[in-house]
Amino acid sequence: MWNGVVTNVGIALLAQWAGGGTLVIDGASTGTGTVAVAQLMSCTDVAGTSHAASIIEYKEISQGLKYLVQINAAPSAYVAMQIGVWAKLNGGARTLIAIFQADSESGISVPSTADMADFGFTFGASVIMDNTGTFTVTVDPDTFVTNDRFTEAQDEQKLLMPDVPECTATPTFDSSGNLTTITHVSTISGNTIRTDTFTIGSTSVVETRTLANGKTLTITTNLTTKATTLAFGTTT
Repeated sequence: MWNGVVTNVGIALLAQWAGGGTLVIDGASTGTGTVAVAQLMSCTDVAGTSHAASIIEYKEISQGLKYLVQINAAPSAYVAMQIGVWAKLNGGARTLIAIFQADSESGISVPSTADMADFGFTFGASVIMDNTGTFTVTVDPDTFVTNDRFTEAQDEQKLLMPDVPECTATPTFDSSGNLTTITHVSTISGNTIRTDTFTIGSTSVVETRTLANGKTLTITTNLTTKATTLAFGTTT
């Protein structure tokens, strides 16, 4: 279990934000130390040795912001006892707006990169923010996502996209058994949305794409020079 609070300096920053401006939540960090639970609101930094963490995802909720913090392997193994979220207003000083602390001595055991380079622990929490102003979140583009989180995100996307195209591919061969064409048809609910025909010759490959609206794109690749030409058109 974890205890979490919006810090006093975070409350002050959010109060300033109420007057207007852009709030930027720009990162997270972990700490190896702890403080008394009653002192969490007074924190301006994580306790103990600080390690960088990454915000990998966020979403707006009715009362504020829900986000995912990912903790990756470090040069040396350690136990993360605190997780801090940082923000700044209108390009001002970076401020610890929220902090979370493990309520036991277990914390999160973070291995070294030498022992487990692909380690990733994802921590989800919410920050309540009563404001209709502008805010942005800095998502770390260099952080890998764990396989479990990737699978979860795929499942979420499937719920948002129930109509997944069905694809069929039909090859044809000449009398000598050489592949001459491949026709790839994509349909949704029985309606063709795109047809791709690949014509394979001795010196070139021609791909013809035909969309449901009749627009076509022909891509010709010369197998000797590797040159590619494109031609746009419409079906008659």
